[in-house]
Amino acid sequence: MPVVSINVGPKRVHLTAYCPDDELGLLACDFVLARAAELLDGTSEEEMRRWLIERDPEIAELFGKLDAGWKLPKNSEFTVDPSNAPAEARIVRHLLRERLEQCQRHGG
Repeated sequence: MPVVSINVGPKRVHLTAYCPDDELGLLACDFVLARAAELLDGTSEEEMRRWLIERDPEIAELFGKLDAGWKLPKNSEFTVDPSNAPAEARIVRHLLRERLEQCQRHGG
């Protein structure tokens, strides 16, 4: 499963793509991540803020709170959107299977 890291303002964002259906699906994952890196790596924080606010003006209020020192709660009751659970479970199973195969190949 390909992974790419992209610098956006002061943050480093890690993306992965998942489509293990066949070789074409895997190549599509490589393409999506490479294009995301081409388009977004090195994006400034100002550009990110402007883009987000243009699409949802209410985000400006959130940026105001963050700039004033407000922090998102660390221990939210719902850390993962339950509607994504089936897709996330497939990704976790894929990663665990991959790790197990690596351990078996390397005698671990």
